[in-house]
Amino acid sequence: MQAPAISISSKPDTIHDFGGFPKQLYEIEYPANSAHGMAAKASDWLMQARIDAKK
Repeated sequence: MQAPAISISSKPDTIHDFGGFPKQLYEIEYPANSAHGMAAKASDWLMQARIDAKK
């Protein structure tokens, strides 16, 4: 099982999580801004959940 991960990049890359489609679909980019505050809250929550799970 993989551990949860959070990206804090200010300009995250587009992730194409599909396969078998025409090349043109993989060339499409969806620029998005990050949400540092939300990432920090999620990181804190995940860290606390890990600590609680180890008790």
